[in-house]
Amino acid sequence: MIRRLVAGGILLLACPGLLAGQVPSAQAGSARLVAFTNEPREPEFGEVFQLNIQVRVAPDVVAFLSDTLAEAENSVSAGPGSWTIAAGPADSIDVRATYPVMGLLPGAVELPLVELWTRPALSGETPGVRPASDLDEAALDATEFEHALLYLGGIFVMPPSEMTGDDAMLMPRPPADVLGGDRSVWLVAAIAVVGLVAAVFAWLLFAGRTPGSSSSGLLPHPSPRTEALHELDRIRGMGWHTDGRVAEFYDATTGVLRHYAERREPTQWRAALTSTELLAGLREQWGLEAVAPLGATVWTAECVKFGGREPDASAAEQDWSKVRDWIAGEGEAG
Repeated sequence: MIRRLVAGGILLLACPGLLAGQVPSAQAGSARLVAFTNEPREPEFGEVFQLNIQVRVAPDVVAFLSDTLAEAENSVSAGPGSWTIAAGPADSIDVRATYPVMGLLPGAVELPLVELWTRPALSGETPGVRPASDLDEAALDATEFEHALLYLGGIFVMPPSEMTGDDAMLMPRPPADVLGGDRSVWLVAAIAVVGLVAAVFAWLLFAGRTPGSSSSGLLPHPSPRTEALHELDRIRGMGWHTDGRVAEFYDATTGVLRHYAERREPTQWRAALTSTELLAGLREQWGLEAVAPLGATVWTAECVKFGGREPDASAAEQDWSKVRDWIAGEGEAG
């Protein structure tokens, strides 16, 4: 009982406005989040639970719903979801979707985001909902497309059931004294000497990379472009795209692109970006025209990882070449 009261209190503090799976309306463009529930209501840490959501799409609109939810800081999709549609009020369309989700930490956890794209239905086209894997990646640059990220809120992930009573809210902590009560003077002295040597070495290494330094014996750190090109060549050499591991090949290739952007502008980037956010950031930094060659490749990578698309080895290597050519040329020029 005490555990449930504490859990409820922390959830209200971390996610104000969330009660019994209800959320304030979250709206983006032509789509609106109506409600969500999760089963079980109090999932345990490490347990995959079902997240049920209801999204309302405006009339005369075609919506493309992603197979998985956009990753949050402490929760992820545990697999592809499924959904059905029904008639909503005033000719709108209600989408009822179910996704498997796992919380990565016990306590208050923000749920992943619902990601979808909408556009007006074309003349003679039936409005409705389609899987995002049906999208033509080249069409995403069209102005009529709206990208929606619907915020769900959060839930409280309970500690494992094996931890009961006062142990329920315990979290792992580092040992207070790793040396123990009976310290060895010689051990402490040895640790101090090793620490001093490491500090001197680090200072020398830093001094060797400072402009105007005379320490020519230390190798300079490679530039972001050199590092990225070397890593891309290594990925291609591993041959994942030729032995059935196409998804890993695309994930590693776009991962180099993310890391390259982060190295160039470390204060404006983070690694956990969706592909849409990655392209938006690249366009903001280098311009729409400069980033245009990457649009189809990044979207293909997203469909390979989450939509089940399986390009052949030749197509995968062509997408790899687009990323490498861009970093070697346009990326550094920006």
